[in-house]
Amino acid sequence: MAQLVVESSRTGRINESGDPGEAYLTVQQKATGDSVADDGTTLQIGQEGVLLAGQEEYEVYRAVADFSLSSLPVNADITSVLLSLYHTAIYLSSDFDVTLVSAADIGATLVAADYGDLLDDTVSRGSITASTLVLDSYNDITLNATGVADILTAAGGTFRIAFRSSRDISQTSPGVGATGVYHTEAAIFSGHSVTNKKPKLTINYVPFIPKIFYF
Repeated sequence: MAQLVVESSRTGRINESGDPGEAYLTVQQKATGDSVADDGTTLQIGQEGVLLAGQEEYEVYRAVADFSLSSLPVNADITSVLLSLYHTAIYLSSDFDVTLVSAADIGATLVAADYGDLLDDTVSRGSITASTLVLDSYNDITLNATGVADILTAAGGTFRIAFRSSRDISQTSPGVGATGVYHTEAAIFSGHSVTNKKPKLTINYVPFIPKIFYF
């Protein structure tokens, strides 16, 4: 059995902040976000709503992380994969799952259009419930069979994964409360530029050993 531990080489976030009075679904389904944060300080997933001046306003956060798998043999027999995130803050007007989804449509540089590119990425590669997260600590997400298949496809190259709230995926509004009271459902983790707190992958695998036949 062998183990490969890889820290993230890139993390980023794509937001869409709706205009006053825009319906939640209008904001959630937009093709282009209005904010991209690619500095690697934070990885933020979730959404929020607020009532200001009699109008509802909504915001949705989606995120992406890259991991180099140049050291993973392309024919490895993977037995398990953990994605570990260092949790720094939580807002839970409503509980949700931090859900790993495909980032196949995302390029090497984040752009505002990646917000819409992630809209149809709804199949989970693994998840963790926000209310169970342990603050100021690494929290592990076990990749499911679909996620492990993505790892195998990326072996020898770059594994790119995206993060969405389960309530974003199900198109469930965070709602609004009294005027000026934010309904925020978001989890925040350290990004790739934070020393000793970077997202990391732990891959357990059995190396391929070719059989030798003697004649």
